[in-house]
Amino acid sequence: MDKNNKKVYADYHGPRCTRIVDGELGHWKFSGTAKKSKVKNRTVNYNGDLILENGLNDVAAMSYPITGIQSQNDPHYIEYQILLAKAAHIDGFFVEWGFKEHRSNKELLGIMEIAKKYDFEIGINWCDAWHFYDWIEEFHTINDRQDKVNLFKESLQYLLDNVFSKKTGVTFNGHPIIFMFGGGPTVEEFKNILSEEYKIPQGLKDPWFFTRAPINGQVTENKVNYELTHTKWLDIMQGVFGWMPTRVRKGEGTKYDNWDRYAVVEDTVDYLDTLNLGQDKYEDSFKIKISSAAPGMDNRACASWDKHDLSHIPRDNGRTYEEMWKYNAVNKSDIDIVYIVSWNDYTERHQIEPTIIDGYRELLTTEKYAADFKGINQNTDGMGLPFKLFDLRKKVDLLNKVGLETICYESILDEIGIMVSKGSYVEAKLEIEGIISLLDNVLQQITIDYLEVNLPNENIISYSDEGGLYLKFKEGIAKRLRDNYYRGYISFEYFDNDNDSFLIKGTTNKEKSDNYSIIADIKKNGTNMWEKGKVQIFKENIIFNHRLNGDYDILFDNNVKVKNITFHFSIYGNSRF
Repeated sequence: MDKNNKKVYADYHGPRCTRIVDGELGHWKFSGTAKKSKVKNRTVNYNGDLILENGLNDVAAMSYPITGIQSQNDPHYIEYQILLAKAAHIDGFFVEWGFKEHRSNKELLGIMEIAKKYDFEIGINWCDAWHFYDWIEEFHTINDRQDKVNLFKESLQYLLDNVFSKKTGVTFNGHPIIFMFGGGPTVEEFKNILSEEYKIPQGLKDPWFFTRAPINGQVTENKVNYELTHTKWLDIMQGVFGWMPTRVRKGEGTKYDNWDRYAVVEDTVDYLDTLNLGQDKYEDSFKIKISSAAPGMDNRACASWDKHDLSHIPRDNGRTYEEMWKYNAVNKSDIDIVYIVSWNDYTERHQIEPTIIDGYRELLTTEKYAADFKGINQNTDGMGLPFKLFDLRKKVDLLNKVGLETICYESILDEIGIMVSKGSYVEAKLEIEGIISLLDNVLQQITIDYLEVNLPNENIISYSDEGGLYLKFKEGIAKRLRDNYYRGYISFEYFDNDNDSFLIKGTTNKEKSDNYSIIADIKKNGTNMWEKGKVQIFKENIIFNHRLNGDYDILFDNNVKVKNITFHFSIYGNSRF
């Protein structure tokens, strides 16, 4: 990147996982209390494993993704996200990252692999505070704070070697660009970090660091007056980056009384103006001018991460995001980068990734104004293609799992991905239409048998003890499930008598000492009522062979009271055999 090449990047939040890919849910599940909030409803409990009556999972999100819940470690989902971002003229993702042992690193490496294929950039929004939390001791021996500083230096070298040495790494005139979210090292500790001699990969220069813009505000006569506050960080950084507009209006006694603080559309524009003018004061030391755009904000789904108070910026039917983008477009001659906050933070509802409630609205806004900002032509023809490709990928996966040859289809889908990435939308549409017709014929070769098993049932042995309810499938049904690909779900009722959690476990052949997978992790709400439950089960995670450990195929643990258990299976076959 250089000064004549304007860029649009988006913050990439995670991790979000699925049982079928990862065996866990990540941020799709969350429970907690906004400890510093004073509003009435400040506690949440989202059980992402549970399927609600509307057919959607009970995820920690105020809006639901159009793809359903997906894993950010799924290459097909990453491909969908990158191609969709490129269709909206987004140049790259800045992954919220901690350190190489943290699970964010697995996510980073997976995204980089797909980004390389599609000429997409990857940067780092360093959650530097994670280095200084106590839980880093789970991965490293820590004797004092200096050990954490030294680990930080090792992490920086790791990023230089493994992220910025790659073609996809975000750089400016050869300088790696690293955002620092804050809360980690002190200013003096960071000076010590910068003084270290690092091995700079060939072709790169010293990294440049950017801190989150310290913008505060006060309400005077119903107007928020913002100020870019000078801190010692601004003296040692190469610049600041715009983030979520500061919320300083009090929610109590207003229509926003579900939140402690809020901002309105006009505030978000004033925030950007303060950010823009504030950076001018540091033009001799700041290397790049970075603005931001956010679609809104609502951190109730994560209860402010079980820590702080609740705050809000209304989306206002897309007006908030559009007004921030308008400001950036009008002032484009004075801005190098627009940073979108964010691509996918569903827990704080400032994602622009398409959802059921908002559709593609924010992506279309991004495409329109990013084109203006960069001085290129608008083209929305590719916006729907990444989802179609993603859907086709999943259909081909199913064919593979039921034993059909899929290499030729995968090759065609790979070619379509390249077409979409390069903006060859007309050709991609024609190829998609062709393979849809082809796959429709092949999918007809798949047979589906539906099996429903209610308890009590002669084919299932059940018994209870202090560990919970154990279920063993007799060999007839168990072999049928082992020998075929299946998907299904368990419906049941459980007595919600406290705030404890219980697990539903299943046998697995994965290399684990305990030989079980977690089907669901459900935290109760203490309603003292029987509640309905419904969770998915997958061939990938459960093999129905209790002889591996001799105890069970399915276990409802923690002595939870359950009744009216029914298993529903869709068993897939191949009519060619």
